[in-house]
Amino acid sequence: MSKKLEEIEEIKMSRKEKRKKRDQDKKEKRKEQINWLYYVVIGGISLTVVVFFYSMYSMYQKTVDWKKAPETKIADIPAYMLYLPLEEQEKVKQYNYIQSEIFDLSTGSFKNNANDDNIKKLTDLYEDLPKTLQARVKDNYTRVTELYKIKSNWEKLVKDKEIQEKVTPADISKFVEDNKDVIFKYLQERAPKKYITEVYNEILEVTKDVNVVNELLKTVNSNFNFNKGNIEVKEDVSSDFIANYDRLKRQLKNKWKIVSGYTDEIIFKAKSILEKHDKAIVDYKDFKKIVDERDVFDKWLKSYNETKDNLLNIPDLTGKSKEDIEKILKEVNLKVVYNEVEVEDEKEANKVIRQKPAKDSYDKIMAGSTIVVDYTVKKEKKVEKDEDKKDEDKDNVERRLQNRPEDNTRNNRTENRRNEGRR
Repeated sequence: MSKKLEEIEEIKMSRKEKRKKRDQDKKEKRKEQINWLYYVVIGGISLTVVVFFYSMYSMYQKTVDWKKAPETKIADIPAYMLYLPLEEQEKVKQYNYIQSEIFDLSTGSFKNNANDDNIKKLTDLYEDLPKTLQARVKDNYTRVTELYKIKSNWEKLVKDKEIQEKVTPADISKFVEDNKDVIFKYLQERAPKKYITEVYNEILEVTKDVNVVNELLKTVNSNFNFNKGNIEVKEDVSSDFIANYDRLKRQLKNKWKIVSGYTDEIIFKAKSILEKHDKAIVDYKDFKKIVDERDVFDKWLKSYNETKDNLLNIPDLTGKSKEDIEKILKEVNLKVVYNEVEVEDEKEANKVIRQKPAKDSYDKIMAGSTIVVDYTVKKEKKVEKDEDKKDEDKDNVERRLQNRPEDNTRNNRTENRRNEGRR
């Protein structure tokens, strides 16, 4: 009996152990599933965090690049740039930024940052642009670089109203000859032209100075003898020539080193020059160099005077009639071409409303040039055709009345009655 009980107990124990083991296996399996799900969730979260931080980093880099670029309002960005790739947009922005640092397109003048380094940067950026974008900015690029070349060369000759040392009238003449085509090209354009206008006016002032410098040199030559390195005042010279020299010098608009460095010293230190020949020889050598260039100077002066004589003041023809225009142009060597403009109001007829070139655009014009004017005329009404039509209608009516049958019958009856009365 006891043996059977033991067997029964063993069977019960084995069943419990199996059930316990089965439950334990289920727990282990569930634990593995939970661990696997845990690792999947952690991995997903980690991947999400990595993607998030990568996006934030990319946005940060773009923000840094954006901050480096010049601040530009979207309204100020040309429409075509909005469709360009980001890289090309950045190139155009950098190009426009450097150009704006050099040149103000709204006034046509250079800024303080206009220098060789920035011009080189601008050229490098321009050459780095795609061909299609180069074509868009070509006109402004050419304008800035050509005007800067003129600016750089002009400042080697004249800067701050001072003619640089060792610059002669021949150098001024060569500059004008080499750059006149570019100067006149930009003077005639409609864009703002502050800088080129200033340079043009400075050139006019310098060319006027050339005549004065020539007179100063003549004054020195006529009152001093230059002989074997010695400078001697001529015997018949009075002190009046110094007053004349001062009067001429006051007419100069610019400071000339030739005058202040050489002729002034010769004139105002004439006594010391006579006493100290060694210093006179040095001054004489410097002055002789100027005298040797007189031939070149005279040729340039002759050419300038010929051009100056052919320059005429532009007459203001606005509001003038043809009779007034003929009187004005009769006195000068200018021609006129009329473009008739019809107007309704008779009071506004028979006068000039526009002219080209206009008085406010240019002060001078070459002799023999033509001025084109818009001249108003009274608009004619088409009355003659209507009156002809009325006369034609009247004739047709009269012709119809004459050919009416009733009138013919009436005329025949009247004629028959007359014949019967005669019988």
